[in-house]
Amino acid sequence: SRTSSGRNWLWVIGISKYAHWRPLPNPVTDAKAVRDVLLEQYRFDRKYLIEMYDKQATRENIIKKFEQLVRELLPSDNLFIYFAGHGVFDNAIDVGYWIPSEAAIGSSAVLLALGAPRVLVPLIVIPLCSLNVVGTALFLIYCRKHYPSASN
Repeated sequence: SRTSSGRNWLWVIGISKYAHWRPLPNPVTDAKAVRDVLLEQYRFDRKYLIEMYDKQATRENIIKKFEQLVRELLPSDNLFIYFAGHGVFDNAIDVGYWIPSEAAIGSSAVLLALGAPRVLVPLIVIPLCSLNVVGTALFLIYCRKHYPSASN
């Protein structure tokens, strides 16, 4: 939907089935549950909904979508990203990673780093119990009005 401050985009990524990592029982189910709550109870519109599940959520597809959104988002828009799936955190370099569906175990070549504060900033998390989601969730938001140029 469009608020006085712009459009609210919702990008939901859920990966239960991995090519090389152990499968997870809940990510796709949880991602769809969060999607439904945000569409029904918060100001999100299906017109600005992006979904990627299992094999769709490759590193290449996720990066392409980020690149497309950087070009498409208006300065007043908001982007809410929900990712459910495997992730790792490297304490040595203080960077967290999403594990895309095709990632090989032990290879950092296909991991998606989350250590870019000019692109992603934390959002106040909606309590998971209110969304009927079990486990841990990662909520991120991109506010172009705070970061007007990806090249800066």
